[in-house]
Amino acid sequence: MKTIKHPQIAAYYFPNYHIDKRNQRVHGPGWTEWELVKRARPRFAGHQQPRIPLWGCENEADPTVMRRKIDTALKFGLDAFVFDWYCYEDGLFLEQALEKGFMPAAAGTNFKFALMWANHDWTDIHPWRAGTPKTVLYPGAISDTAFDRMTDYVIEKYFRHPNYWAIDGKPYFSIYNLNGLENPELLLRFRDKAVRAGFPGIHINAILQEESILPGENGNAAADRLIEAGYFDSVTSYIWLHHCRLDRFPVTPYRKVMNSYFEFYRNARAQYHLPYYPNVTVGWDNPRLLRNTAIRTPRS
Repeated sequence: MKTIKHPQIAAYYFPNYHIDKRNQRVHGPGWTEWELVKRARPRFAGHQQPRIPLWGCENEADPTVMRRKIDTALKFGLDAFVFDWYCYEDGLFLEQALEKGFMPAAAGTNFKFALMWANHDWTDIHPWRAGTPKTVLYPGAISDTAFDRMTDYVIEKYFRHPNYWAIDGKPYFSIYNLNGLENPELLLRFRDKAVRAGFPGIHINAILQEESILPGENGNAAADRLIEAGYFDSVTSYIWLHHCRLDRFPVTPYRKVMNSYFEFYRNARAQYHLPYYPNVTVGWDNPRLLRNTAIRTPRS
């Protein structure tokens, strides 16, 4: 009788809920994105905002806080967090949730972590009002020298950690913005470094995007070329909004978005000759976006 293995399930983790020096320079002392969560207001009748977590607005760079997240994730069947991970020309950003919070908290557990290199421009959208300009604070593109420095750090700091997530022994490393890979040959150098460091290689994953969410995103313009050239080991998605527009006000039905995504999923599995890891999105209600929408009360 064939044994069916339990699929590994990972959750993306966006770490903007601890104090970071870059954020403080822009938004002031002590700022975290909890401020936007707390200030969110209803935009239409029945809109459930603000949504304050049952555990409160915790500091994710605290190992005690992160250990509770890990224990809860394990309880409900998750195997790993894939951290949105930022590294610009002048260094890291938002890394303390991982380095000070998660890495010590995961000690002694089987819970894993991996990196999704968020190599997109960081724009001043915290908050942002529709129709206003978006200022780039930190450009996502980095030099070859910075890429080498970054990958040296990744191998030594993260890949060697006992809780780093691997597929067939190869550390999993995902890339958000394929259009931002100005020199994809550097990925080959990254793989060689990992082999020289004693790993069997790297499992490099590509994020596919059809619809733009952040400024500068341009769909899958580079994906077909880079995937066909053999730079990646698998493909996946980050969020269903990359494959479906929320085109109904006040609420786009979840099933409509789900059906659009799974149509994309079926097509992607047929198009790309690589494993495609399916993605589930819970919902989307972004407190960053400011609108001048009046609350409309239904007539009786």
